[in-house]
Amino acid sequence: MFLENPKRIAGLLLVLLWALTVLALMERQVRKSLKGKPLYGLYPENRPSPAPTGARLLEAFATLSVVIIHDASGTHRLLAQYSDVQRTILRLLNLPDPALRTFRRRCGM
Repeated sequence: MFLENPKRIAGLLLVLLWALTVLALMERQVRKSLKGKPLYGLYPENRPSPAPTGARLLEAFATLSVVIIHDASGTHRLLAQYSDVQRTILRLLNLPDPALRTFRRRCGM
């Protein structure tokens, strides 16, 4: 990607900085909430993860999807059910269910 304008380069770097900051804070919060105990389910064969990385935490949500239902009453969007690992990560991040309801409402669900 060629960014010839210095303002665009600075903007891209700023977005990358924000993304890495959010990833690091998410990783820190999960590790802090684990209190030294391992998290199971992130690795194959249900191996323990004593210090989960941000990439693995995000990868756990790769299977989460929005289900779109078309019926006589219209179109409905529903967030798919969480797996046990996803529920555990959300609990460790202290994300209550009302926060997810807000997400659903903003997405037209």
